Order: sequence, then structure tokens, then C-alpha cells
Amino acid sequence: TNKGLCKIASDSEKTYYFPNSPTTNSFLSLASDINGNLWVATGKDLNGVGFYKLSNEMWQNFNAATYPAMLTNDYYKVYASNDEVYFCNWGRGLLKVKENGDFVNYNTTNTPMKGILADPTFLVIAGAVKDSRNNLWILNYDAADRKILAALTPDSTWYIFENPIAPSTGLYAGITSDQYDTKWFYSSDPNKMGLFYYNENKSFANINDDKYGFLSSGNGLNSNSISALLVDKRGDLWIGSNFGVNVITNVGAVLGTGQNPQFKISSLYSLRQQSINTIAVDAVNQKWVGTNQGLFIVTQDGTNLIAAYDSKNSPIPNDQIKSITFDEPRGIAYVGTDGGLTAFYTSAKKPADTFTELEISPSPFIVPGEGQLLKVSGLVKDASIKVLTITGKLIKTITTLGGLEGFWDGKDDDGNYVSSGVYIIVAYNEKGDNLKTGKVAVIRK
Repeated sequence: TNKGLCKIASDSEKTYYFPNSPTTNSFLSLASDINGNLWVATGKDLNGVGFYKLSNEMWQNFNAATYPAMLTNDYYKVYASNDEVYFCNWGRGLLKVKENGDFVNYNTTNTPMKGILADPTFLVIAGAVKDSRNNLWILNYDAADRKILAALTPDSTWYIFENPIAPSTGLYAGITSDQYDTKWFYSSDPNKMGLFYYNENKSFANINDDKYGFLSSGNGLNSNSISALLVDKRGDLWIGSNFGVNVITNVGAVLGTGQNPQFKISSLYSLRQQSINTIAVDAVNQKWVGTNQGLFIVTQDGTNLIAAYDSKNSPIPNDQIKSITFDEPRGIAYVGTDGGLTAFYTSAKKPADTFTELEISPSPFIVPGEGQLLKVSGLVKDASIKVLTITGKLIKTITTLGGLEGFWDGKDDDGNYVSSGVYIIVAYNEKGDNLKTGKVAVIRK
């Protein structure tokens, strides 16, 4: 069940063969750390088998039998912040995996957090997220003392807070934090379902200046049954539910002077009526949305559907997408289900901070090339590309997706393939104050 195939040469000589793979096909929650490692949480309520790590194409399985610091195997959510990884446990608190591989447990014995009403020692963590000041915020599923938010500061000081909107509510299920350090979270408690927000206004001790509130279908949400939250690269809040996706484009309204912030809430036509399980964002701010009917990729603002994948037109094992995460430097989208993991290799790679050297391939570039494109790599955020003749005549202007790479099909602005010759590639940023050039030889068939 966990050692694979055993070859027995004699009673004293046994060899075990186990494939380089996870222990099971369960990929309930995914996170990619700053080093490109993939971390996987597997299950809850006695269905977990620990967690996995994928690093340099090699899998490592972690379980309580092998690692005593793991109090149980019910790790069902994972969150990565730079080189720190946090696993939410169903009953035994939060586990921190440090860069050196050490484990730190946060539970009812060493934190002010309390477990569920029925058993205050049984601490279920519903989510964890870091804010812009590197404070770790922990959402307590059903705190016995109703202090459902806990904050751990970089100097290891703890603060705990109740939900002032609904002090008696429990069954919390997910949390995120925006660029203003507002925490957005939701509950599955039928007495108060919807979207909560809370901002301590940079002062933990003084609760009198805190900002908080609640949004529901009465405020414009598609449904009160929230299932996924995401703050994208523009700072917009994406809200998934059993009736599609809403977007709030002015999350900063929380910190306004009014008692009732006026949020700009829109509903996405491209994802209408879909039951949303998870939402992720790639390096160029496109959204990858996991549903019960497969995977949907939409543009930055969500107005257009780019692609849709399911078990019939892709290697995804089944249509119920549980989790999605990105290895941005390599442009890999990992898509998890309870039947296995699928990796999509994309051109949406994290852009460079500044231009260094353009990598242009293939060279020579043969046109027409049976669909092959010229790839220009090494771009900065939101870069554009111009193709010039050797005499300086403009042939083509290319608007990229905004990531590390851009592509040219070998055609001019009129849609005709260019003639054989040497062409200048000029890449420049949005302001035009940062540019880099390169050359490519083109051979026209």
C-alpha cells in the first residue's frame, strides 16, 4: 500500500520498487513557492495522507509515520509565501515548513487560538495568508471563543480578533488579503453566508479604528455561497461562488470615510452559471478558473474566454477541478483533481525586472514555418516589440501579453510574410525608457 513492489531474493534480502510519484491521486490544494517547488495538500477528516513536494522533477512524500512533527495526515490546504510554506490541518492547527526543512506546529498548546466548540483542543485552520507587512493571518474554522482571526507578527507576537459583524458565526472556509491589508473571508454557516472583510488599520491593539463589513447577494454578489477568493495583479478581488464569478475593482473603498463603502461589483458573463471551486492568476494576469465542469481560462478582466479544458479535450483526469497554482518563472500551470495532476506549459512567464539580453529563437527563422513562431525572451513587464529592417524601416509592431516572452509570426503589418534578410528586434517597456535590441536572420521559402 505504500512501499510499491517487493522483490524477495531471500528472507533477508528484499528490494522495494516504488515509482517516483505521489502516494495517491489526491490533489486537493496546491501552492508553488519562490523556488519553483510544488506543494500539495491531500485531504481532511481522516481522508488525508499527509502532503507531497515536487522539486526538480522528483516527488517527496510526507506523512506522520515518517515525520513525527506531523501530528496527523489530515493536511487539506496549503499556502506558500516566498520560501515559507504553511499547511492547514483538520484538527491539529497549522504546520509551517521552513526553507531548511524544519517543521513548526501552531496549535492550542502554543498559541492563543482555540479549537472547535465541541472540543477546544481540536483546532481546524480554514486558511492562512500574509499581508504586505509580513504578518501571518490565520482563519479559525470554528473557534470556541469566537476569536476567528489570528495574526502572528514578524516578531512572534500574537493577536486574536472576533468577527464584529457576526460574532457567533463559525464554519469559516477561506481567506485572502489585498494590497491595503484588508482581509476578505467567507463562511459556510447557513446563518450568515456571504463575504466578510476586516482591516485592523495598522493598529492591532486599538480596535476602535478597525474597518469591517459584510457583502451578500443584496449588495450585488451572484450568490452568498462563496467558494473561492483571489486578489489579482491589478489588486482586483475575484469572488467565486456556485453561480459564477464577481469582481470588485475598488477594494480600497473599505478604508474610505463612509460607514457603507460603495463597491464596484461586476459579474462575469464568460463564467455565468458555473460552480466555482478555485481561481488562480498567471504571470500576465490571465485567470484560470476551476469548476465542476472543467477548467476555464479568461482574459485579464474576464470579459473574454481564452480556452476551456476538460477530461474530453485534454489530459485532465476528471472535470471537477480542485486546485490550481503557477510556477511563474517557468510558466507552468498545475491543475489538481482528486484523480491526479495535470501540468500546462504556457508562455505566460514572469517578466524580467530589467532588460539584460534578448534571447531570440529560432535563428535563422524560416517563413512560412508550419505554425512556428519567432520567440523573443527576456522581456520586462508589459513590453512591446518592433521589427525593423536593417535600414530602419518599421515592419511590425507587436503587443505582448506582458510576460517574459513575445512572439512574431514572420509577417508585416499588412499580413504578408517578409522577405529573406536580417531584421532588427527592438523590445521596450511601456514608458519607452528601457529598451533592448537584437537581430534575427529570416529565410523566406
